Amino acid sequence: MSYHDQSPIENGKLTYLDFTYGFIPAPNYLQEYGPKLLGLLLIIILLVIFYFL
Repeated sequence: MSYHDQSPIENGKLTYLDFTYGFIPAPNYLQEYGPKLLGLLLIIILLVIFYFL
């Protein structure tokens, strides 16, 4: 290796890896489960409000 002080990312070898090369990106749980959790939280808040009325 001629550049001992540089990583492969600096050489551009790993910069453009995506799912076509077998790279699996970390899932975005907020985008996937966010609306469901927001709906569940809204239902729980409404149940608590109706309980104390």
